[in-house]
Amino acid sequence: MRFSTHVASVEDFCLALLQIPAGSLFRHNDAGDLPALGRPQRWLLTNREQGKTGKSYRSRTSRGSCPADCLIYPICYASVGPISWHWKALGKWFKRGAKAMDWRAVLEMAKATSHLVSWTYTHWDWRRYRKTLLRANALGMTINVSTEDPAEAVKAFRAGLPVTLVAPPTQRRPLDLDGIPGYICPALLQEGFTCDDCGNGSPLCARADRHFIVVFPAHGSRANKVWSLIKPLWEHWWSSRGEQPPC
Repeated sequence: MRFSTHVASVEDFCLALLQIPAGSLFRHNDAGDLPALGRPQRWLLTNREQGKTGKSYRSRTSRGSCPADCLIYPICYASVGPISWHWKALGKWFKRGAKAMDWRAVLEMAKATSHLVSWTYTHWDWRRYRKTLLRANALGMTINVSTEDPAEAVKAFRAGLPVTLVAPPTQRRPLDLDGIPGYICPALLQEGFTCDDCGNGSPLCARADRHFIVVFPAHGSRANKVWSLIKPLWEHWWSSRGEQPPC
């Protein structure tokens, strides 16, 4: 049964999450981030089929949730195209990112998804909120630290957190990140592949204790802009290790 619901409080959002059937796949945020303090925010919860996410339950949070720590805030993929229309409809379009995470709300959301196979991504400063992220992961909601710098990805991984990394648009082979495997998201390698198909019911991004980093080559309409922004980080990584960029 397909549905969509809009809510304006964390409490109502958690109540809606509790209604999702146990064992369902749930991706929190195809746009937006974890709750922020001091900003009005709204949430959309739906199970309508869409792109690489497939038929999984998913949510979207208004841009008031996005942190100032996000490197790609000015050129976010969700700020253009059809997804941006729906994103803007959720709430105020802030020019600058939020300053503080609402960590209590994050933990309430994690508790409300403990019956699900749930995952999300965050650009909040993982050093500042490491304890919150670890606690949320232990409660059953896998929060991936989103990174664009391979050196930062390695540090976050070694701090015990699940990590994703944006890579060059041409990257198609697995990476060796200082001994840590980096596996490309299967949905970016195979046409028609979705989160529903990933990991036999346990998508790679939903595995909090995994031994690898999930890699997303820059893609979509803003791939070139994203790559222009993060290229110096990768060039420093390659040069410091005597490596060559992928062909």
